[in-house]
Amino acid sequence: MIRARLLGKLGSRLASKLEPVYPKDHPLIYPQGARYDGVAETILTSYERFSFVPMLAVGGASNNWVVSGNLTESGDPLLANDPHLALQNPSLWYAMHLSCPTFEATGVTMPGGPFIAIGHNRHIAWGATLAMLDVQDLFIEQFHVEKPRQYLRDGEWKEAKVRDIEIEIKGETPYLEEVLVTEHGPVLADLPVEGAKNETAHYKLALQWVGHQPMNIVSGFLALNRASNWQEFRKAVSKWTLPCLNLVYADVEGNIGYQLTGKVPIRKTGGGIVPTPGWDSNNDWQGFVPFDELPSIFNPPEGFIVTANNKIVDDNFPYHLGSDYITGYRADRIRDLLKACPKVSIEDCRRIQADCVTIAGQQFAKLLIKKICREDLTPQAIRALKEFERWSGDALVDSIGETIYQVTFNYLVEELFIDLLGEDARSYLGESHNGLIAEINSFSGRIVPHLLKMIEEDDISLLEESSHPQSWQTMLQRAFEHAAASLSRKFGSDPKRWKWGRLHTAELKHPLGSVKALRPFFNRGPFPVGGDAETPAQTAFLPMPSVKGGFEVNSRATSYRQIIDLGNFDRSMMVYPGGQSGSPFSKHYDDLIKPWQNSQLVPMPFSSIMVEKYSESKVQLLPNRNILRLVVDQQSSEIAEEKVEFKETDIE
Repeated sequence: MIRARLLGKLGSRLASKLEPVYPKDHPLIYPQGARYDGVAETILTSYERFSFVPMLAVGGASNNWVVSGNLTESGDPLLANDPHLALQNPSLWYAMHLSCPTFEATGVTMPGGPFIAIGHNRHIAWGATLAMLDVQDLFIEQFHVEKPRQYLRDGEWKEAKVRDIEIEIKGETPYLEEVLVTEHGPVLADLPVEGAKNETAHYKLALQWVGHQPMNIVSGFLALNRASNWQEFRKAVSKWTLPCLNLVYADVEGNIGYQLTGKVPIRKTGGGIVPTPGWDSNNDWQGFVPFDELPSIFNPPEGFIVTANNKIVDDNFPYHLGSDYITGYRADRIRDLLKACPKVSIEDCRRIQADCVTIAGQQFAKLLIKKICREDLTPQAIRALKEFERWSGDALVDSIGETIYQVTFNYLVEELFIDLLGEDARSYLGESHNGLIAEINSFSGRIVPHLLKMIEEDDISLLEESSHPQSWQTMLQRAFEHAAASLSRKFGSDPKRWKWGRLHTAELKHPLGSVKALRPFFNRGPFPVGGDAETPAQTAFLPMPSVKGGFEVNSRATSYRQIIDLGNFDRSMMVYPGGQSGSPFSKHYDDLIKPWQNSQLVPMPFSSIMVEKYSESKVQLLPNRNILRLVVDQQSSEIAEEKVEFKETDIE
């Protein structure tokens, strides 16, 4: 929808220039070690193909990697994973060691899930990142004016299905919502046609989504939890509809692998990037990509596999998988750090997960220092420039260069895109239209390499479209001056005081913490954190913040870290922000925040001996006439047993 608005406002030529296609020379997942060397023509030509659409006249990140035993200190594979999601309290994740007659596994699940989502069993380990696949399309349906349930398909009027949904409202008459369903899916909204006084048709948007089919999540994850080898692992995930994930794999036999999962539609025309005319069946999905043709890697010669939401395959792949991959900065940094290790250890993986070096920041600093005219700078900006020239690219809490980089870059972005796009600037830069569903959209962060490339090549095509055309040198000069002046007003004139952690903080918010009086009981923080959207230790914020506020972590960050040793599962480690308890009066409500903040890990025991060693207490749930009774002895590890006799009907 954002692309459609841009196309309607700017036309196909300029809208295509704003398309942040995956950057050339950023890494691909498959084949291993390959770099992207093309331009996604499917995306760019789509702007021209669909520029006639009537409505256009209106004018979810993560890291994972797996390393072969040939490259590790122990001689056994290591598997690391850190999903990047919105921070919350209680945590999204719940650590669980699940033991039952058919399998035993440990890791994390979402509370209530009867399976381990990320972790390992006795034979294999797995980790996941979002694959960024495009599995939904909006179709523009043309409805009859006089017969509002009929829509056009290949020159004929078809009757839409009708689904009546009753919504109960306390104290009022239930509301009846009538949902029209076309061959593509449910109708979501009407589309006005600008300038049409005597309309002969109504246009509506219908959503076709893979998720409208059975998703097989529980059965798929249970099969994954029971898998004991590569073949069983692939079979377990082969029936998944959603989620679409980059799964890395390792087993106790020393094998490592990668598998792309999810049901991906085959499109005959276009890349599914703008709303598509639904009245022409040539635009329909043509089935789904066969599982055996999805990218898969087993024991690669390179000895390791890295995914970080980056582009999966090049444009020669026979199927269109998606258009909105996240940049390759994190993947590149992780690959470089792994290659630099003589032999990879658990500590190396922990250090990589905690890494706060920004490649994007390094590139921006180099370009700015080269282009800026220091003779024209104010004394305050000159002091800031001296600090910036010393910056190595780290985004730690004490970093001064990171503060200068982020504030300067965001002044630059704000001036350029508000002038070009007005109220659509925030959406184009990644802020969601609907914060209840998600804080960010798939454009988030993707403007960074796009803009850096234009500055490096002195491409002024965007600048020429602004109301006050100017050079990149002038834009950079003004943004840097603004940054130095605003930081001086907030923190004082000495740049030594401009530490990143003073601007960049994280807070774990509880739903009840939105009530001011309850905030101290339920929320934790804010506290300073390092990193940014492009560092392996990702801590992202919404676009176009200002020095007055907005650099706090409010979109995605590391929600869980795990490092699994396939040679000895008891050496595995994990941490997540928060704690195992949902009660703010429990010491386990927030006891993992400090280790998480300091990039420390806690043991992830698996054997019975080690589980007993680390156990503090035991809780047993006993059924008794539909009541679950908790029997706990906190002082010792003994269970205060209470035998209860019950009938099967009592449990029912």
